[in-house]
Amino acid sequence: MNLYRFPQLGLGYRAGRIASLALVFLAASAFAWAQSGYNGNPARNGSARGQALPISEAQRAQMVRQGPCRAAVPAGWQLTPGQYGQTADVFGPNGAYAGWGIVAVNPAMRQYYGEFYGPPDAHTVALLSQMLKARAQFTSTKNIGGFFTAHEFRAGNKAGIVLYHVYPAAMGQYIISEYFAWAPQGNAAMLSLAEAVMTSLQCTSSVRPPPASTFTPHSGVPDRKKSSGSTEEDDLKDYNSILGTQWAHDSTGTLYYLDAAKQWSETGPDGPGYYAGTGVNRHKLTPGVE
Repeated sequence: MNLYRFPQLGLGYRAGRIASLALVFLAASAFAWAQSGYNGNPARNGSARGQALPISEAQRAQMVRQGPCRAAVPAGWQLTPGQYGQTADVFGPNGAYAGWGIVAVNPAMRQYYGEFYGPPDAHTVALLSQMLKARAQFTSTKNIGGFFTAHEFRAGNKAGIVLYHVYPAAMGQYIISEYFAWAPQGNAAMLSLAEAVMTSLQCTSSVRPPPASTFTPHSGVPDRKKSSGSTEEDDLKDYNSILGTQWAHDSTGTLYYLDAAKQWSETGPDGPGYYAGTGVNRHKLTPGVE
């Protein structure tokens, strides 16, 4: 679903030689929060403890790598990366979806080509409406970690969440990194799984600007892999904390999408933690993905 190719704009992603001013972005995984942030007893985060719920088959996933992208992919879902890492789509059952994309936007083109070229919120509504073939409406807005803007939305028979961060560029233009998750309205479990897949997406993308006579990116636009301070992976962990979820893995590489409070066990055979299996096959999991 490559909706980021708009030849009228003259911005975005092009095949061929990477321009010398290419901006490299990491659409980073929220798995980092599990490895360096949460990593332990959910009671530390104010969650209640009790009898640990068993892990269902629907909560298992495998890390899948394709081209420049990777994601935790549950059974019945399929990862489709963009050719140059500028998008990643993960399609689930019954119209569920998780995805990420990065695009350069020139608001000067708004008067000619519509709201896709408007300010970030207008751009996001236009993109969601096109992707879902129904008018998208935001139903709530949050700030995540002082970095992401998060909007819950509805469009047609779907409900979901979009998180975005804007990087400023020259001449009033901007580059927007966007994460999406949706599922049929009323299916909270499927939406929760789509959100988990969304936060697992990781791509390495080169933003290829047009010739300098048309668009010159500002030298100060950050390289998210090299700049100090906050990065996307640092701030997505705040969103996972809001969800109250936790990824963990076992020695075979199988991933488990867990309820951080309800699936924590205080009485496991190897001490407090997350466990998979039953009886003699019960084994402790390691928070994170690797």
